[in-house]
Amino acid sequence: MINATVPKAIPIVLSAERLPDPASRALPAAEFGVPEEELRRAVALARRLRRQEQLAGWAAYDAGNYDEARGHYTTASAASRAAEDSSLEGNSLAFQAYLEWTVGGGSGIRFATAAYEALGSGTAPVVRALPAGRLAWQQATWGNAREADSALGIAEEAIHEHADEPGPDWAYLVDSDEITIMTGRCRAELHRPLLPRPLGPRIRHDPLPPR
Repeated sequence: MINATVPKAIPIVLSAERLPDPASRALPAAEFGVPEEELRRAVALARRLRRQEQLAGWAAYDAGNYDEARGHYTTASAASRAAEDSSLEGNSLAFQAYLEWTVGGGSGIRFATAAYEALGSGTAPVVRALPAGRLAWQQATWGNAREADSALGIAEEAIHEHADEPGPDWAYLVDSDEITIMTGRCRAELHRPLLPRPLGPRIRHDPLPPR
């Protein structure tokens, strides 16, 4: 449950099924009978609610409540799609791909592919790298080496692409190191380990003296 205050002037309930869509947001705020600033706050809250559905799904997944997790992910992806929030829609589908892989179903690749294909043309590079890496993992677990390499290539290219603006805060863990780790996981799964590389230049030095 989110502890958030919805402006009293907004005469709507922001349920997962009735989130403000782009067409509604494009209408003048006066047509809703609310100040424009409060309408912006409502849209921001709606986005938080969609993200909260994802987090609730992850918590249920982590606890082994897979049916509950699937329900949260489905709600999050549907609400994000209705609001044309392709980044969160793709992330919801990527979460569900992991879930389906865990329960042993054969639909993990399908959901991971849908996650990447859901992204819009203006999606931040880091957001594109995230589902591409997860798709690579799904392909690798099924022994699809060529498809895994292709997805890893997309992730690697995206993570090094220049971005004018930072990605969303929920994608903060996705960086070049994360893609390198995913590459190693995929290679190990495919029994094609990477050649060892010297780690010396990448060791982080602790400036504090030994205790």
